[in-house]
Amino acid sequence: SFDVIFLSPNQLEKRISLSDDELRAAFDLRKDEFVTPERRDIRQMVFDTEQDASAALADLAAGKSFDDVAQDRLQWTTNDSSLGSVTRGDLTDELADLVFSAAINTPSGPVKTPFGFHLVLVDHIEPGSLASFDEVREQITSTLITEQAIDLVYDYANQLEDILGTGASISEAADQLNINVGRIENISSNGRDIDGNQVINSFGDLATDSLFLQIAWGLALDTLSTVVETVDDSFFVVQPVAE
Repeated sequence: SFDVIFLSPNQLEKRISLSDDELRAAFDLRKDEFVTPERRDIRQMVFDTEQDASAALADLAAGKSFDDVAQDRLQWTTNDSSLGSVTRGDLTDELADLVFSAAINTPSGPVKTPFGFHLVLVDHIEPGSLASFDEVREQITSTLITEQAIDLVYDYANQLEDILGTGASISEAADQLNINVGRIENISSNGRDIDGNQVINSFGDLATDSLFLQIAWGLALDTLSTVVETVDDSFFVVQPVAE
């Protein structure tokens, strides 16, 4: 059986409280995360030369449809010319500047990219939007609590290391940090009880953590381990108390 101090972000989240000012400041800093970008449904034709692209543009200006010109000049079908719904980030800079400045249903170009000379037609525009603070308040709260809990667990681990370094017992260290000492009882070196069942406890997956089992079973009775970092930004201290 082992006495254990276990520190994990989930365990410490309840110690974190956030003010409205902190949440609003985080929202202001992270606005880009809550932006839905403008999308445009577009068709394009791509030519090897600017002269060919300009000739196709003249056909469009004369009243021919985009699909007909694409078929006549490139033998492209509607599927060949359609790019569907795109954001600025989906396109090269040159093409994005053209597409996102073009008026709807107005052929635009030509513009040169590494792929050739493009003519584009915007069929539909879906405006972008920015979520309001109230819409993302819960998301921001959850994100900040998670981030601060990770910072807090490392702070507690450092404090725990310092306290134990003074010769304090595991219970004395826990009292100073206002955390609990738990116990994993009657566990074998492979993490199972006497009947061969996996040991279940309040420390998450600690009883199945190979690093924990290796260190815990490598200690003499009543010997305290160091502060050990394990998976998911968690730490433990373990002391065998009975066998």
